[in-house]
Amino acid sequence: MSEKNDKTINFWIHALSAIHVGTGKGAGYIDLPISREKVTNWPYIPGSTIKGVIADYYDASDSGDRREKDKKKKAAFGIAGDNNSSAGSLVFTDARIVCLPVQSLYGTFAWCTSELVLRSLSRDLEWGKLCLEEEIPVAPENKVLVIEGSSLIEKSNKKIYLQELDMDTQICEKTERLAEKIANLVFPDDEEWRKKFKERFTILPENVFNYFSEMGTQVEAKIRIDPNTKVVDKEQGGLWYQEALPAETILTGMVWCDKVYEENIQAKELTDKYCTGKKTIQIGGKNTTGQGRITLSFMEAKNKKED
Repeated sequence: MSEKNDKTINFWIHALSAIHVGTGKGAGYIDLPISREKVTNWPYIPGSTIKGVIADYYDASDSGDRREKDKKKKAAFGIAGDNNSSAGSLVFTDARIVCLPVQSLYGTFAWCTSELVLRSLSRDLEWGKLCLEEEIPVAPENKVLVIEGSSLIEKSNKKIYLQELDMDTQICEKTERLAEKIANLVFPDDEEWRKKFKERFTILPENVFNYFSEMGTQVEAKIRIDPNTKVVDKEQGGLWYQEALPAETILTGMVWCDKVYEENIQAKELTDKYCTGKKTIQIGGKNTTGQGRITLSFMEAKNKKED
C-alpha cells in the first residue's frame, strides 16, 4: 500500500439474489462450482471480479478507448494491451464470508457465522480502521449462540432447527452486542433490517459452520434443450448442476488506492469518486436469470475508528 495514502475502505456485499461467481468446470458432482478459499473451503468473491463490476458501473470497462480518454478511469482501473498496458491503482481484496443464510424451521432462515469467521472479520475491520470492539464468544460443542428474543428458537424445548440439524441454544449477551455491531455496519440506514438481522443472528460451532458452508449453498439442476428436437440436448451436455451463494449472504472486503502514476491525480480523488456510497449492481454469471443482484456499500469515513 502506498505510504502517501493509508485510506483503506471496508465494503459490504448483501446478496439480494443468488450469486454465481464460478471457477469453471468442477471435478466433483457439481459441474459449475463457486469460488472457495483454498484453506478454509469457505465461499468468497474474488477481488478482481468486484473491481471489474465497479469499472463497468462507472462505464470504465476495458473495451474501446474509454479509459484512454478519461485519465481518472485509466488511473483507477488501468488499461490492457501488449505494449502499453498498466495496472490500475485501486486495489480490491477478495470479499470473504461473514454470514451464511441457512434455512430454519422457525424464523425462515438464520444468518450463521462462527468464531473463526468473526476473528477474521475483526482483523480485517481493524486494518480498515474500524473495530467490532466486542469480545468474540465461542459456541460450545453442539450448542448455538443466539440473542434474547431470537426468532429461530422453538419455545417449548429451546432448540433451533437448521436444515436437517436440530441443536440446543444458549442465550449470549456478547452475541447480542456483536449482532448489533454487524447490523449497524451492514444496514446502517435501515432500522427494520437491523432488527431482522439481530433476530436471526447465530454463532455456530466451527464444524457445523463448515458443514453448512459446503452443503448449505444453492445447487440447481439445469438442462439445455435442442431447439430442433425440443428435448434435452445430450450431445452438448444437456444436464448439469450449478452452485450459487444463496440470497441474503453477507460478505465483506477492503479497497485502497496504491501509487497513482497519472500526473495531477491524487489517490483520494480516486477513492472518493469510485469507492463511496451504496450501489445496487449485478455480479457474476447468469444475470439473464436474475442472479447476482447485490447491494455493495462502502463504509463512510464518519464511521471509522479514530487513530
